[in-house]
Amino acid sequence: PFEGDDDDDAEDIILNGEESHSENSQTVSEPEVSTSITVSCSTPDSIKQQKITDLLFSPSVTVKKQEMITESLVRYIAKDMLPLSSVDGIGFLEFMRTVSPNYEVPCRNTIKRRMLGLYLTEKNRVASGLNGIDFIALTTDCWTSRSNESYISITAHGITNEWKIVNYIITTELMDERHTSINLKEKLLDIISDWDIYNKVVCIVHDNAINIKNAVCSMAPDIKSRTCFAHSLQLCVNKGLEDKSIKDLLSTASSIVSHFKHSTVASKALLAAQKNLKMSTNKLVQSVKTRWNSVYAMLVRLNDSRQAICSVLNDRTVTTRTTALTLELSESKWELLEYLIKVLEPFNLVTNILSSAKTPTISTVQPILKNPRYKNHLIDNNNDGTLTLIRNFIQTQLNFDDGAGINQTDRDTAQHLEMTALDILFPDNERCSEQNELDKYVKENTINKNACPLAWWKENSSRYPNILKLAKKYLCIPSTSTPSERAFSTAGNIITAKRNCLSGETAKWLIFLSHNTKQQN
Repeated sequence: PFEGDDDDDAEDIILNGEESHSENSQTVSEPEVSTSITVSCSTPDSIKQQKITDLLFSPSVTVKKQEMITESLVRYIAKDMLPLSSVDGIGFLEFMRTVSPNYEVPCRNTIKRRMLGLYLTEKNRVASGLNGIDFIALTTDCWTSRSNESYISITAHGITNEWKIVNYIITTELMDERHTSINLKEKLLDIISDWDIYNKVVCIVHDNAINIKNAVCSMAPDIKSRTCFAHSLQLCVNKGLEDKSIKDLLSTASSIVSHFKHSTVASKALLAAQKNLKMSTNKLVQSVKTRWNSVYAMLVRLNDSRQAICSVLNDRTVTTRTTALTLELSESKWELLEYLIKVLEPFNLVTNILSSAKTPTISTVQPILKNPRYKNHLIDNNNDGTLTLIRNFIQTQLNFDDGAGINQTDRDTAQHLEMTALDILFPDNERCSEQNELDKYVKENTINKNACPLAWWKENSSRYPNILKLAKKYLCIPSTSTPSERAFSTAGNIITAKRNCLSGETAKWLIFLSHNTKQQN
């Protein structure tokens, strides 16, 4: 309370922050008194807490700061696959006025020009990375967008000198021509020539379509054609699912999923039943013919929610009798469903393992000498014959000579192995021939199946200077064309129903940047 004022009057002054209407405090309404009250109740300017925006941003945006924000904005749009028109949105403009009031937000045309500049910069970085790789494997696939435009995607894979696998999307671009083997071949060669990697490409992985098979096989003898193992595996699985009893089960299962997906009443009842039974509230999954392992995913979800599904189908307030009879699964069919899950589970695991782009997968499909996890499988199955084939293959690939003496590789690695001049002039019997590398390698202990073979090669590459070339050449090959499929998943998030007028060139930039900038991070 202030001197000469009542407690109530003082409270009015403090709470309201305005002049009091009490008769006993007429002087408070005068400007001088109001000013004194304000000063006495406020914090001195020297210790007044600043707003966070004052700390982060200066009142004026310098040219350098304007450029930094614009560059960051372009990367934000590219990485998160946002429309270029995001910069014209009312909400975005309000946000930027709050964050940096004096920043001049560029228009979408400016963002598009800057996106092209970022694409060219990133393309040079990727090209530099591919230039430092000795052997490159490609995957390719074709896809049709929502706007009925055909795209071809190509990804590149290799092993660096640090024994790390790298993968890039080098292009996802329009292909207006018919997908004949001749047109596909010309398109692939044009893209490979544009990236200047023709002499480094050792293999192209693709699906089982005859047109792409003929296209790759006719390109060059040094570029091998390999079909996608996961695609071949799924063709085998689909063939096995053609049994009549299985087809009937899958048809009913698919109808059950469709019923709950298209009926809001049924879906809500299913969710309530799952909660009442204390089950996981996962939604049902529909099988899609072109999606790998989708049948397995559908059956697993149905089996997990079996009690809840039966509860809803038996509830006549939710499901009619006619619908329930149509969707009913007998006990024998539920048993068949459980059996199918056990049968399909290994195929699902194999597909997931072989779809990895971060570890070597080709040797998991067909164990080869270059992978120290599986070399003993070759030896155990056919000791003499297999080793003879491998030895002949190595000699062909590296031009070995049984009586070869000192070669350039020995000289290059001499310093690393701390060899003396006498070691080079008078080599041990173990080093008289490069073929001894194979014998030494075969005697190596097999590493743990969960260990990365690239880590092993990084530690032991100096001991096998010739075989390591083949390791880099073949371990970089993906066993599936999944990387190209992932590129189209990215494309689907960019070329949406609301953005179906997006030009093919702009889509190419955005897909390229979305993947490769994340890989850089």
